[in-house]
Amino acid sequence: MADWEISDEADFAYTADLLEEECRASAPRRGASPHLAITLTELLVVQTHKWFGAADVKLDALVAHGAKDAGSVAYSVRTLPFAGVRKGEFLPIGAPGLLLYEGRPRRFIDLFLILSRDDAASPTAQAVLEEVVATGETLQLPLELATATGFIPESELLAAGLKTAVAVGDLVLARMRQHRPAIIGMFRASWLRGRDNWGIGQHPPQGRFDVSGMSFSFSVVDESE
Repeated sequence: MADWEISDEADFAYTADLLEEECRASAPRRGASPHLAITLTELLVVQTHKWFGAADVKLDALVAHGAKDAGSVAYSVRTLPFAGVRKGEFLPIGAPGLLLYEGRPRRFIDLFLILSRDDAASPTAQAVLEEVVATGETLQLPLELATATGFIPESELLAAGLKTAVAVGDLVLARMRQHRPAIIGMFRASWLRGRDNWGIGQHPPQGRFDVSGMSFSFSVVDESE
């Protein structure tokens, strides 16, 4: 797994017992996925990896979450470019913030943030994601066949979906390291439907996350209420 920075509130210890309990606890709420919005509220660029002057940077937000079919994963990516950013400046995002994701996830949701120096010649995050998913698409075929015939417990399908999401995030980061001038900061958060209530709330509850070359905060809001 790539060396993602994670928050103190994160707990990725997804044991078999925990996932079985997650599936049992979430069963009564099936079909009731909320309409979630993940919004970046502020981001301070601590480092640009440029000796002098301002730098062009990009913030890529990759969201992976459970899809309709058990064991499968859906993806959403947003790329936000910012020109002429200096070390110690906040990104000019304004209120109420920048929307990173909006949708109805199922079972779990993983957020990957990558802040990097911009290079107009490098492939977009969407292109990198499509390449990664296409390369590994046959890996999900056995899961889909097993799901159709009912041979795999739901907790194992959930575990497979979580592992797929992390693997895709790792591969996207690896590709970006090949094409971007510098990775400034990277962050991962993960929430389950039952245990974490989708991560709804402010992150962190107070202040900002300090992650390598960036310091930031974001919110997860249930807009279906």
